[in-house]
Amino acid sequence: MAAASFLFVLILATASSVHCASQVSNGSCFSAERAALLSFKAGITGDPANRLASWRQGDYDCCRWSGVTCSSRTGHVVKLDLRNQSPTFYESFGVKDPTSHSMRGQVSLSLLALRRLRYLDLSMNTILGDAMAMPGFLGSLKSLKYLNLSSMGFNDIIPPQLGNLSKLVHLDIGNEHSYNYQDSKDISWLARLQSLEHLNMAFVNLSRVDDWFHTVNALPNLVVLVLSNCGLNMSNAPSSLLHHNLTVLEELDLSGNPLNSLAAPNWFWDVISLKSLNLALCELSGTFPDEFGNLTLLENFDISFNNIGGMMPGTLQNMCNLISLDLSGNNISGDIREVIDSIPSCSWKNLQELILAYANISGTTLHFVSNLSSLSILEVVRILDLSNNKFSGAIPQYLKNLRGLTGNALDSDENPFENPFEEVYYGGDGISYTGFYSDSFSEVIKGQVLEYRKNTPYLMTLDLSCNSLTGKIPNEISSLAGLINLNLSSNLLSGNIPHKIGNLRSLESLDLSKNTLGGGIPQSLTNLTYLSYLNLSYNNLSGRIPSGRQLDILKADDPASMYIGNPGLCGDPVPRQCPGSPRDPPTSEDLARLSEDVLFQMDFLLGSIVGFVVGTWVVFCGLLIKKRWRYAYFGQLDQLYDRLYVISVVTWRKWFMNTDGN
Repeated sequence: MAAASFLFVLILATASSVHCASQVSNGSCFSAERAALLSFKAGITGDPANRLASWRQGDYDCCRWSGVTCSSRTGHVVKLDLRNQSPTFYESFGVKDPTSHSMRGQVSLSLLALRRLRYLDLSMNTILGDAMAMPGFLGSLKSLKYLNLSSMGFNDIIPPQLGNLSKLVHLDIGNEHSYNYQDSKDISWLARLQSLEHLNMAFVNLSRVDDWFHTVNALPNLVVLVLSNCGLNMSNAPSSLLHHNLTVLEELDLSGNPLNSLAAPNWFWDVISLKSLNLALCELSGTFPDEFGNLTLLENFDISFNNIGGMMPGTLQNMCNLISLDLSGNNISGDIREVIDSIPSCSWKNLQELILAYANISGTTLHFVSNLSSLSILEVVRILDLSNNKFSGAIPQYLKNLRGLTGNALDSDENPFENPFEEVYYGGDGISYTGFYSDSFSEVIKGQVLEYRKNTPYLMTLDLSCNSLTGKIPNEISSLAGLINLNLSSNLLSGNIPHKIGNLRSLESLDLSKNTLGGGIPQSLTNLTYLSYLNLSYNNLSGRIPSGRQLDILKADDPASMYIGNPGLCGDPVPRQCPGSPRDPPTSEDLARLSEDVLFQMDFLLGSIVGFVVGTWVVFCGLLIKKRWRYAYFGQLDQLYDRLYVISVVTWRKWFMNTDGN
């Protein structure tokens, strides 16, 4: 009886698979799903990036279409990824751009035919949802595990129908790069998404939501929570958490919200599983809380541009995993040595970003850097921002010990570079979901204040601008070959620009403006082939401006502005012409380079002479001491002489006889 039942089930399963296969035409694509995709394409009125070019009526295998992934087991469409991968510069700042690569049109109801769809990404198509409400019908795609509709330009209320997606693991409806307005006064539907691990609602106005914290606290599997710039306040949030469900939360971003409270007590200090915490621009005040030391797993911490005063507490000694620390824009009001001492010593082996700009930090010198570097503490730092403080004294020569800025730390085979901001997790369907921690910061690069987020791990910058540093720029700074941004502007630096500055081959932005630098501009600047921003204005530079390669195409609209405020400079692109010969007399840097070249040639010549003499004497002494070698050597010479003599005589006679015959 059992065998008969098993046979019946097997026959039924086979019949079902045959029935399903009959719906498939010329490949692994179901005709109903192919028709749904073509209907979606019909609703797209513009596709500047040609992402749907492969979606053709005559191509029956939609599983091969761009952005479409089918299950290898069932043949159903399970993934649709049409993210705008190349947003324009203006789009990235939320400005409408007519040259956008965004798709245009509307999101078609035909997507409901993709009943097995698990992954849907239409993000960064900033014009696709222009001035329209987010489609609530997407809440009927019950198989979805990943939904990304961020920065699509949707308007109006977030549809509560999204709460029907009970299998959802990743939900991103953030509005960071959009110029339209989204809000919600009720997010209670979130509590039904019990499988949710990643939630991003950044720049969605939640100021009218009464109980936002308790709704979020009802999500026990939440790993990433991004609620930046949502208009949240602390009126309905507890000051501490005795019991909470956020036991696996690793990233929390509340930046840009008017929390308007003391830094402590606050509930987020009790979420000890956190690895990334962003509280920038939250109107927090008071001092650094002792509870900060509870977050022993913390890797990225940003509390910049609040009104926090004083030093960090002494309870941080177990926070050994710090990778990024941003305390800028607060009123620390202390000496840099005290600040450094307050950072856990066990974290220096991991710390890669230290941002202390606008923190009212003082110090007579920057030699704390050299002291730390000699102990290999700052070797992995890739971002050192000490701008807009009260530092004085000279730039230390030991900056060359910052291996994280030389590129050596990234090239090491023993410690291959990994992106510390990346998060990867897997769904039950085998599809991997990759994202980035939303920890971000602003840097003055290329003359603009730019915010860095996803490309942070590859940025290497040294910013000591807007201090009172004196003395020369040390030649050792040219050993930081991994630097992309070097900003020493608005100090009191003097002397010459290091003539080896051309060794910084990765440099994209160089700002030495508003100092008292003198001498000529090194010709080696032409070696910086990646340079896209240069500012040498308002110094005491003199001589001919070098030309060639990258320098000839910088600031094409107003190239003279790079050198303004240096009356001693001449030649293109400034109006003043260089007098006399086409080239000015050599500067001290030119003489230094010339002396180096001469010394190199002399060393080569001397080495060649010594090598020749030593080699000759080795052979001579060997023949003089070893009788067997001497007999063999001269025997070979005799044989060679006899052979050459015979060849020459025979050749001569043949030639002479031919001449007589003629």
